[in-house]
Amino acid sequence: MIPHVTTDLSVEEIKHLFNLLANDDENNVYLAFTLMQGVGVPKVLHQEMKNSRYKLRLCLEMDITEPLETLDNILLSNLNLQYLPATIGQLTRLKSLDVSFNHLKTCPNTIGELYQVEVLLLQYNQLQSLPTSIGDLKNLQYLSLMRNRLSELPNEIGQWYYMRELDLTNNILYHLPATIGNLCRMTKLLLRNNQLTHLPESIQNLQSLRLLDLRYNPISTQNIQQIRQWLPRTEVRF
Repeated sequence: MIPHVTTDLSVEEIKHLFNLLANDDENNVYLAFTLMQGVGVPKVLHQEMKNSRYKLRLCLEMDITEPLETLDNILLSNLNLQYLPATIGQLTRLKSLDVSFNHLKTCPNTIGELYQVEVLLLQYNQLQSLPTSIGDLKNLQYLSLMRNRLSELPNEIGQWYYMRELDLTNNILYHLPATIGNLCRMTKLLLRNNQLTHLPESIQNLQSLRLLDLRYNPISTQNIQQIRQWLPRTEVRF
């Protein structure tokens, strides 16, 4: 890890770095980050280093996370990200993380270290699986995984005890883990356009559920009637 400490750079050198960071040309911004990798990060530049999504991305990719450590919200959408840097796990104050509309196929195991995250947006990516560590996000209340390529979910999702809304629309899920029945605070579960033929019996534990969207799944009418009996206060869309 690069030591991000207050440097002994001269005023003129810091001004030069600031001018590079403030430039509209991303090549100049990248140059500033590269220079700081060798000399350290002046604290006076922290604010300038996190005022755009591109700079946030560079901080993570270059393991220069000190400027981001006080953030509780990060927006990294629409950056053509092929991967989410493992350094994201160092930002333990985050309560909201938006990495939607990228090209992610996996999430790093370190995502489970974001213990305070309440909102996680991963929609419109290419995720094929989730790490089991994602179950450690025990404060998670809203998660969107819409339009990915998930065929299954880890059993560890049963640890999301504060989950309120879970959007799994437009994946290729064939089944749900029985542990989903642990999410007893959940009010909205969106499963539209998957490959589900049935739901686990534990779904009847979700008595706070007000909306269950099962449209465009190969579930029989008989199974739907059973689900409606299990969840009499839930609007079941089929």
